[in-house]
Amino acid sequence: MNPIEVTRSLRNSIVNYLLTTFDVNRDGTQAKLHDDLRLAFKSHDSLVKGPFLELTPPYVKGCSLRALVEDGVVEPQLLDLDCFRRGRPIPPDVPLYAHQEAAIRKLSAEHRSIVVSSGTGSGKTETFLIPILNDLLIDSTPGVRALLIYPLNALVNDQLDRLRDLLRGTEITFGRYTSELENKTSDAVKRLRGIDIPENEVISREQIRRENKIPQILITNYAMLEYLLLRPEDSVLFNSGAWRFIVLDEAHTYTGAKGIEVSMLLRRLKLRLGKHPGDIRCGVEARGKTCPTAAGSRPRSRWPGSAGSSCRRTRRLSRSGRR
Repeated sequence: MNPIEVTRSLRNSIVNYLLTTFDVNRDGTQAKLHDDLRLAFKSHDSLVKGPFLELTPPYVKGCSLRALVEDGVVEPQLLDLDCFRRGRPIPPDVPLYAHQEAAIRKLSAEHRSIVVSSGTGSGKTETFLIPILNDLLIDSTPGVRALLIYPLNALVNDQLDRLRDLLRGTEITFGRYTSELENKTSDAVKRLRGIDIPENEVISREQIRRENKIPQILITNYAMLEYLLLRPEDSVLFNSGAWRFIVLDEAHTYTGAKGIEVSMLLRRLKLRLGKHPGDIRCGVEARGKTCPTAAGSRPRSRWPGSAGSSCRRTRRLSRSGRR
């Protein structure tokens, strides 16, 4: 993409739109005014400034996933999964970013909670996904193992598509629980017709409530989590499973009253599960420095992911790892 050509094309499109919308020469008597307007609109900095180019330095590199296996941080079986053989989500021999390596070590080896505050495209998803998969390979106990909370259903669906690709052919069960989850399996099959759904995906509420097919990786939003805690028919989700991970994505959006509500919601969840501080590893992700624990500040007990957790056992990994 040529930024200069794109800027020129956008400027011309805006000028044409304005001259068409406000056609002063509609009756053919104001040709001079029409030409003067076009020249004015096309003059430098009249409508569009720039283009501005930003040079983004690369993130500092760490060791590879295979090196973490050799160090005993993650299990060798992790690399035997079909997704890693295909180089997804990360090729085993490609160096991780330093913040990815640090996060995996903290979650998998030290059993600590983390806050990852980094830019888009920096691999924040892998910082919690790899430790969760590693834990499920060590202990395959049925029931919910990890809860992934997103603020929007669109983000839930995006993560669901990602897990379909990564977990296809494995025995790790996963699924979303949002308003889009069908009540009956037959309705879900009709709705998902044409989509290659793996057998280990939970596609209906009927599978959870009657067939006891519980997703080990459960994806939802904070509004639906509120309903799940209230409805007796969904109590099976909280009565089984090891419940070792809670991931709160897009944490920078949980500000003000919403942040307080989500914090209290997570406290209720941990109380329902009978968990004590340190029993659940929390992964909190935020873009840039908008996270409540931004660079230069100390972790506080009032950000949503730390509800009921010990901040002394929480490690913040920020985007400062660039060079």
